[in-house]
Amino acid sequence: MALLQKLAHNGHTVICSIHTPSAKIFQKFDHVFVITTGQCIYRGSASNLVTYLQSVHIECPRHYNLADFVIEISSGEHDFDLTERMIACMEMKAPILQVYRSKQDFELERKNYQRQLCFDHSSILMHKMMLQLCRNRDHLYLKIYLYVFLGFIIGGTFYDMGYDGSKSIYNLGFCFTTVLIFLYIPTLPILLWCKNNYDTFATLNECN
Repeated sequence: MALLQKLAHNGHTVICSIHTPSAKIFQKFDHVFVITTGQCIYRGSASNLVTYLQSVHIECPRHYNLADFVIEISSGEHDFDLTERMIACMEMKAPILQVYRSKQDFELERKNYQRQLCFDHSSILMHKMMLQLCRNRDHLYLKIYLYVFLGFIIGGTFYDMGYDGSKSIYNLGFCFTTVLIFLYIPTLPILLWCKNNYDTFATLNECN
């Protein structure tokens, strides 16, 4: 339930149908919709339910689960008059109205949501990457050493080649080598990590 609440607070729409929740879980709902015989008897926040019951002259017993009490009312275990009273109160105080929005407003809201969603995904991936670097810095150090070492090697190999017109083919070789380095160097620590884990798993299997 905590995960669903976190998703809802991050901008996702979460609809949950639940029966006889505990008091702790019931308080996690931002918006509660209670129905009986196809009609709404309460629509609002979970924290405002006690105030609403008092407004229709219904008292929840002390030390009683509020969710259980509302479910008992909706199922008619107490008195059908209470249910009718709550239905009439909801129709008068908070009727369900249709909401009309223009196409421009809908498109603007959709674009803003997609932009926010992209930012959230990027921040989550960045946070995950920083955690991985902090937990295992060997990969980062290995990349730095490889880039510095290969930088000296390639720089020394192709040094001063661009000034000689007869060696223009070396410029193409330099570009090709640089692309290969930037493509394969980031994957090298991952391959080494997989190799080490494979050896560890193989040793464990032999022990078993």
